[in-house]
Amino acid sequence: MPVEETAVDRAMSTGQSADNLLIAKGAGLSLSGKILGRGLQVIAQIVLARTLGPLSYGLYAIGWTVLRIVSLLAPLGLDRAVLRFGAQSKESSDLDIKGVILDSFFISVASGAAVGTAVFALAPWLAEYVFRKPEVTDVLRIFAIAFPVAAGLKVCVAAIWSTRRVRIAALAEDLGQPALNLALVIAAFYLSLGLVGAASAAVLSFVLSFAAAVYFSFLLLRRLLSATTPIVHEPKRLLAFSLPAALAGAMPVFLTWVDRIVVGVIRPADEMGVYHAVSQFSILFSIVLSGIGGGILGPMIARLYSEGERDRLQGLFRVTTKWGLYMSVPAFLIMCIMPLTLLTVVYGNDYQSGTVPLVILAFAGFVNAGTGPVGMLLVMTGRERVWLAISFGALVLDIALLVALTPSWGLTGAALGRTIATTVMFATGIIACATQLRLWPYDRRYLKGALAAGVAAAAILLVTSFQIPILLVELLFGAIAATVVFCGMLWLLGLDEEDQQMLKWLWEKMGNQFSLAKSR
Repeated sequence: MPVEETAVDRAMSTGQSADNLLIAKGAGLSLSGKILGRGLQVIAQIVLARTLGPLSYGLYAIGWTVLRIVSLLAPLGLDRAVLRFGAQSKESSDLDIKGVILDSFFISVASGAAVGTAVFALAPWLAEYVFRKPEVTDVLRIFAIAFPVAAGLKVCVAAIWSTRRVRIAALAEDLGQPALNLALVIAAFYLSLGLVGAASAAVLSFVLSFAAAVYFSFLLLRRLLSATTPIVHEPKRLLAFSLPAALAGAMPVFLTWVDRIVVGVIRPADEMGVYHAVSQFSILFSIVLSGIGGGILGPMIARLYSEGERDRLQGLFRVTTKWGLYMSVPAFLIMCIMPLTLLTVVYGNDYQSGTVPLVILAFAGFVNAGTGPVGMLLVMTGRERVWLAISFGALVLDIALLVALTPSWGLTGAALGRTIATTVMFATGIIACATQLRLWPYDRRYLKGALAAGVAAAAILLVTSFQIPILLVELLFGAIAATVVFCGMLWLLGLDEEDQQMLKWLWEKMGNQFSLAKSR
């Protein structure tokens, strides 16, 4: 028996407890990879913000934002198609799934290459007439090189997820690319390469991560993708699902990026730098939520729905929403109660003008975490067009609010527009789940979390009342107080059954890892 296999692992074969434990296992690996990767990415952004300054960092942020948006659209949703059809392929032949993977890979890379070529050619026009910052031309052209590899990377990682190799999937995208980016950013800093070097470091990190993902995906699927295995090409079937799914999945993420595009167009470059720096904190909430189950959650939803397991699907919805909400509370409280301290410690005095936008954006992130995987639930149950309509409407509302508020209210207006649109989108998604799927994630047990959060907020206020002269020390004490008091209160109020299952699995996992380390 492998050392890592435990009684809890063996219990994962049936029922709702099995689903909770599988989510816990996927979350433990995926979330740790996402948090570590996000941490490395934030460190890279801090290095860039401090070394480049708000003006040059704002120009970098424009190119980076364009890359992230294109990386969502260029795969055409084919990464989601690989996850969905891969989850339903147990009864299918290897012919179908091989065609799904290869078609998805080549179409996504070709799509990214087409967009990259267009942006590279139009960079001077975009810089002059769209962003009204001619100096951003070279930045746009450098980032355009990464478009095809960023699109292909998502499909390769989805193929790895379909094999349930969680560690490799997390390493290929969540951890590998940020780690490479940080190392290359530091190298560019020591070589004094400036803005061009920073942009080139980001592109090279995507190229290297893409190469690694291609290698691992073909290694894990070598029997399926072998030259001797026949292939059936079904691009129409793929695109019929993937295109609506791509838009449905991308629209909510656009809400975390389109405000930066509007700020980059309307406001000066230094304000763009401040807003981009502030936005790094709010994205933490969506990272935490996506880590709950990682790529395991989508296939589980599709399988349970296709098998008519509504009760288990309801339990899955509830537990993922609660875990995402609970893990977001300490960070949310710190952002709302200690925003000036947080920005000063992390980015420096030049970024203090982002204090109010940080508080507003924290609410947007908390709404995201507090409504659970509503988008994935609708998409994976065949209601991708419903989620597309909801998210598209929210995006239109967001753009309208951004254009109306940002010129006069600046960064505060941009943050307010995004928060209102985000709240409308996720609240409507919850209503759609209730009316169309008869699924509702909330019950009285959430009151324990609300009480624990209130006590944790009081603990942070107590820390700030001492007016500790060293801001870093004050921030550390506040973060420790928020986390310890919140978790302690949840423990005192009594953990729910699924929480106990997750903690038991983590305890056994840690014990086995320790035993494995000693045996070595």
